[in-house]
Amino acid sequence: MGIQSTVDYQRSGAIERVSETFELILDRDYRKLDERAYELDYSVYRFVDAHIVEVSALSSQDLNKWTNDMLERWMDKPFFRQSPFENYNVVGD
Repeated sequence: MGIQSTVDYQRSGAIERVSETFELILDRDYRKLDERAYELDYSVYRFVDAHIVEVSALSSQDLNKWTNDMLERWMDKPFFRQSPFENYNVVGD
């Protein structure tokens, strides 16, 4: 994929970004999803279709229970991350 840089992301910010992205997926707001991230290689439509069922089963309370590793895995996915060249390290409580 090319050179990646590791970016530290505060836990509260990661929960907020994942939660906001979940809402955009559930609303099928393709335009806003596309604007939030730099993703040239992924179809926003296919991404939403592939994740909508999984996301609809989760709530914001669920996110608060997730470990930092779980949040990192979601932050590294297309349309959750801000750039394909960043790798996220969630830090803090």
